[in-house]
Amino acid sequence: MGTLYIVGVPAGRADELTLRAQRTLEEVALLVTEEGTPAPDLPVGCGLAAPSVPVTDTEAILAALETGDVALLLDERRAGPSVPASGLIRAALEGGFPVVPVPGPSLPVTALILSGLPADSFICLGSLPAQPDERQALLAAVAGERRTLLILASPAHLPDTLACLYGALGDRPLAVVVVSGEGTEMVWRGRLGQAAGQVAARPDWLGCALVIGGARQPTGRWEKARLRAEVRARLEQGLSAREAGRQLSALSGWPRREIYRLAMEVTGNMDNLDDVTAQREPDREGMLNHVAALPHQCRQAWALTRDLKLPPHHQRANKVLIAGMGGSAIGGDLAAAVVADSAPLPILVHRDYGLPAWADEHTLVIGSSYSGDTEETLSAFEAAHERGCPLLAVTTGGRLARLAGEWGVPLLSFHYRSMPRAAVGYLFVSLLGILQALGAVGDLEADLQEGLSLLESWGAELAPDSPVARNRARQLAQALYGRVPVVVGAEVLAPVARRWKCQFNENGKGWAYFEVLPEMDHNALSGLHFPAGAADRLCVLFLTGQGLQPRNRLRLDLTRQILEEQGIACHAVPVPGRSKLAQALAGVQLGDYVSCYLAALYGADPTPIAEIATLKRRMSEGR
Repeated sequence: MGTLYIVGVPAGRADELTLRAQRTLEEVALLVTEEGTPAPDLPVGCGLAAPSVPVTDTEAILAALETGDVALLLDERRAGPSVPASGLIRAALEGGFPVVPVPGPSLPVTALILSGLPADSFICLGSLPAQPDERQALLAAVAGERRTLLILASPAHLPDTLACLYGALGDRPLAVVVVSGEGTEMVWRGRLGQAAGQVAARPDWLGCALVIGGARQPTGRWEKARLRAEVRARLEQGLSAREAGRQLSALSGWPRREIYRLAMEVTGNMDNLDDVTAQREPDREGMLNHVAALPHQCRQAWALTRDLKLPPHHQRANKVLIAGMGGSAIGGDLAAAVVADSAPLPILVHRDYGLPAWADEHTLVIGSSYSGDTEETLSAFEAAHERGCPLLAVTTGGRLARLAGEWGVPLLSFHYRSMPRAAVGYLFVSLLGILQALGAVGDLEADLQEGLSLLESWGAELAPDSPVARNRARQLAQALYGRVPVVVGAEVLAPVARRWKCQFNENGKGWAYFEVLPEMDHNALSGLHFPAGAADRLCVLFLTGQGLQPRNRLRLDLTRQILEEQGIACHAVPVPGRSKLAQALAGVQLGDYVSCYLAALYGADPTPIAEIATLKRRMSEGR
């Protein structure tokens, strides 16, 4: 059984071949060459007796290894073995043949040493992709990288490569190192911005390495005019708005979302939202898919409660308290509003630690927590257990599910992988099913079916592939862009307004507020004047629907008129649906789509909530 030797060979001067490499090449039975890497010239007095085969002839190479040694020639101009060479090495290892490296000259390593740039940590990109879009995508991905970059370039294409690098990375330190018949040497050292006009390839250059300084922490924020010019230049080079934002953020000191917004202004995309790809591009974790899944969630949640049997102790409850936070609490708000006109017992949502004093053994306490580990909800659930309250848990698992199992209380468990707020269908409809099982409300089946039918028909008009001309969600996102949303609702649309506000915060990553009528007209209506200019940034959305109390309907109209008279941007937002349940579902669906489209306009991924995660971590650390 033979050995596969990986022999580093020079591209230029033969005397740079090491003595060990010479001896190995003279003794092996077969030489393997990669495309563009012929067998090397040896110093005077040495010769190669072995035949050579291309690296792609794997079968012949493995057969030769059965009886003798083989040398794979690794050109110094490469960053490492090519894909075929790596495949051969893997096949040899899997066949049980020893693989032994024989080091030789390396253009990448020599270039790093000669450049004088930091070499303790670097990124080798190899040769840049030939396709412009692939090349731009790669450079955009490393534009903010602070480590030294190493790129192997063809001397014939060097001027174009340097111009491309300057456009993508900006002005940075650069060293140009080449290998020729005279050996390896640094031929130019300066900055990328100067190189395109000063560095020209010579015919004797066999290979070239470019060593580029990493991005540096901005020392100051660019002026907006300069940023706009740089954004426009990159867009004209074919970069997407997202790629331009990634590149320029590290250089300019501006956040990516602000650069994305400026890019959209430059290209006019604010007036053309029909590009489905552009709408989905920032949504890297698929929040839009969860919005579209709302009908499915509702059906699944309703099915989970069809056979729910509650103990007699639960059925004797004369009050219902739903303990939850954030996306898990909004389902309680919606459920309470839907049944407010028919439920004979009070239903309240508790967003805090512990329990109010009035919660007693006749109070059904429902712990609603998507994760099952929400600390405020667990605090309330444990306090309810100590007081002897009848308990029920709605969760995907966590400590809440474990406590329910230990205490023998009913558990409504579902499985849906998402952020808590994206599982609103489960967290809303399951509570309606519980209230129906409790006997607190009548049969909601017909209202639910109306809502599901509406979600599917209207949802098709709100989806990403629906054009702006008939897509109300996209129209509203466009109206809200650059403004602070204030959402106003009454009765069953009040918790819908709250949901919109929360989704604009979490999905849209922006400030937002909600108001409830008629209460708004007793205070907020006077707060229109100060600080000066604040009202200019507002956009007030008035949610309207069938069945509202006539005086509330009148208030919606009159309040909007007064705000518009003050020069405040306002929009009436009709929410379809005959029943309260159908209206609530349709309102949630519309608001969720608007929040995702608004996030896309800002270039933000709607899913991550970094600041909330940071706060939770610090809370857990006791800080």
